[in-house]
Amino acid sequence: MAVFGTAAPMTSAFAQDNAAQETAHRQAMLARLPADAAKRVFGLETTPAPGPARPIGDYTKGCVAGAVQLPADGPTWQVMRPSRNRAWGLPLLIGFLEQVAAS
Repeated sequence: MAVFGTAAPMTSAFAQDNAAQETAHRQAMLARLPADAAKRVFGLETTPAPGPARPIGDYTKGCVAGAVQLPADGPTWQVMRPSRNRAWGLPLLIGFLEQVAAS
């Protein structure tokens, strides 16, 4: 039986080493960021992204384009924690919520 190629040099690169290296890298990167880095990037947005209304990504790693803001106060509702700037949704959703609240 013939063996083609040469054997790769043996190193200590195991899956566990890769995970440990990744963890160390993430910790080093996070240590360089201010504690409120995510708020600075996302919390300061006051207008929706332009374009047609559509979700981009998923719940944990996503955003929404063309969103509309739920009014802070309505006849039967009040937005909780408005400082978080999270009362946004697709126009169909916001319209539905306003319609349900009015009935």
